[in-house]
Amino acid sequence: MEVNTLIFDLDGTLIDTNELIIETFRRTFLEFYPDNIPSRTEIIEFIGPTLVSTFSKYAINVEDIADLVAYYRKVNRELSSEYIKVFPGVTEALKILQNQKYNLAILTSKQSDVAKENLIFTGLDKFFPVIVGCDHCQNHKPDPEGVYQVLNFFPDHKGALMIGDNDSDILSGKNAGLKTVFVNWSIKELGTPTDYRINTMNELLEIIKES
Repeated sequence: MEVNTLIFDLDGTLIDTNELIIETFRRTFLEFYPDNIPSRTEIIEFIGPTLVSTFSKYAINVEDIADLVAYYRKVNRELSSEYIKVFPGVTEALKILQNQKYNLAILTSKQSDVAKENLIFTGLDKFFPVIVGCDHCQNHKPDPEGVYQVLNFFPDHKGALMIGDNDSDILSGKNAGLKTVFVNWSIKELGTPTDYRINTMNELLEIIKES
């Protein structure tokens, strides 16, 4: 199968936001539910699903969910510059892929405007003409809706890979009929079968070359 389109998750795949996410959740629970702060291990499991999905499981009142999400996003923005960094080899690999005219896109569970801010901060925005966030989808990962939206931006796509760091990424790709790539630098263990695993971005380039 010839591949000319690559769909990347953002957090935990291209940029290291793990500690940012963990600290933001910790501060949010400290503000709203100081007597029920999840452990670090529990918070790690929040990485991947949407904020609404996560807070729906913990909110004492349904009315609290919107406030929890808003507070989380506020704190996350305030802490972003302190915590966010690009994973090794990402920038170099994206330059190669861009020069070789691959279609590149972001599919993320965070809001598209926040994703854009993160990409600008890390200098990765120039590689991605397409960003599909949770505000663009009625059904989020692991549903394939976001994948289909990305592919609609690229009518010339011949084959696509979904690259991510958790089960929801891999399942969204699988559910859309794509080959999937799991990044082994993920903070979470993968419980879903995937077509490929990579330890470096150079390994992704090799997979594409062989395809």
